[in-house]
Amino acid sequence: MKTNSIPLDELNPNELGHIWLLEYVPSKDGRLWVKPIKTNKTKKFSGRIAGCEVTLADGTRNSAFIEGIDIETPEFSKHHRTLILWIPASGWFQLAKYYSNDELKALCGDEVLCNVLGKSLDEVFPISFDLRDHSSIDSPCLTGTFEHNPSWGLSGAEVMQILVDELSLS
Repeated sequence: MKTNSIPLDELNPNELGHIWLLEYVPSKDGRLWVKPIKTNKTKKFSGRIAGCEVTLADGTRNSAFIEGIDIETPEFSKHHRTLILWIPASGWFQLAKYYSNDELKALCGDEVLCNVLGKSLDEVFPISFDLRDHSSIDSPCLTGTFEHNPSWGLSGAEVMQILVDELSLS
């Protein structure tokens, strides 16, 4: 894989090899651009996307990126993180957050993902991830699940209040 920046939508996970961490760079054309970071472990996930394999409810494993992990604000990360799933037949799929509005969910929500995968909600969700092997710091936000209608879910406004509260404690 090139060490230069590349548009995320042109990135194939098979090209990544041992590179699992990407950092956003300024856009050249309105698309999301990333630059690989060569590292085995990190303590900084903020502003970056971390590659890993995720496991769907039916046991299927897929390449993915997790965005929105911030060890400094683990409770916020639980609600703010984003799943960007690799689907070989169609490319990257960015799953809408559980508290997203109906319009966004109609474009990239849980049901849309299931349709693209040709699976039921019960076969797909929960989707689990584990980034602990890539971190030099232990944090509860490095593992978790993306759930359909999580029982622990909050409104978008409540999620933002968590961030404000956590940052004011720092």
